[in-house]
Amino acid sequence: IKFLNEKNYTCPTQYKNKQGKFVGIYRNKPFIIFEFMGGKHLKKPNKDQKRQLIRRVAELQNITKNYHPLYKKYRWNYDIDLCKRLAQKEAKKINTPNSIKKLKWFNEELSKIKLPKSLPKGICHCDFHSSNVLFEKGKFKAIIDFDDANYTFLIFDLASLINPFIPAFEWNTWLKFEKDVNIFDFSESKWIVSEYIKYRPLKNNEKKYLFDVFKLTIMLDCI
Repeated sequence: IKFLNEKNYTCPTQYKNKQGKFVGIYRNKPFIIFEFMGGKHLKKPNKDQKRQLIRRVAELQNITKNYHPLYKKYRWNYDIDLCKRLAQKEAKKINTPNSIKKLKWFNEELSKIKLPKSLPKGICHCDFHSSNVLFEKGKFKAIIDFDDANYTFLIFDLASLINPFIPAFEWNTWLKFEKDVNIFDFSESKWIVSEYIKYRPLKNNEKKYLFDVFKLTIMLDCI
C-alpha cells in the first residue's frame, strides 16, 4: 500500500501511530488504520464504469511489474504449488473417502495447467467484488481491501475480471443446466481483454497461457 501510494495509485493510505509504526496491537491482535474513502459500491456498473475499472487494474500491473515485496514469504502467493498445498490440507482436514477422491481429481486438473517461469509477475489485487471498488458520481474513485493481494502472475487480475459464462449461469443456478447445454458467451471476455491491453499490452507467453491462469483462479476458488 505504501508503495502504491508513492506511485499515486487510487487506493486508501494507511496511518502510522505515535511510535511511527503502521501496525498496532490491541488485546494481543494486530491492526492497521486506513484512510476512509468516500464513494459507492455498484453491483451493476455500466459499460463505461467497467472500462474505468479495467484501466485501473492494468495500471496496477504496470506499477508493480518490477516490484518484489519484502514480506512475500509471509503471504499466500497464488501459484500451482500453493494450490496443491491448500488442497491437501483441506482434504486431510475433511478426511473422508470423498475428500480423497476430490483431491485426486484436483491434482489431476492442476497437472494440466502449464505456467512457465518466464510469465511476468508482480502484485495483483485478486478480488474485484463490487464491495472492493468505489465510484463517486458515476466515476471510478478507488480500489480498496487489498487483503487478498499477493505476488503472482500479472495476468491473474485480468483472468479475475473475465467471466466467460452466460448471465444465467451462476454458482447457485448451474444445477439447472444440462451437461450438454452451451453455457459460454465469450463476447464480454474478449471485450475485457481488448480494453485491458490498451493500457498494458500482453507479452506473447501471457496470451498463450491466459487460459491456464484463468483455470488457476477457478482452482483456487474451489478450495
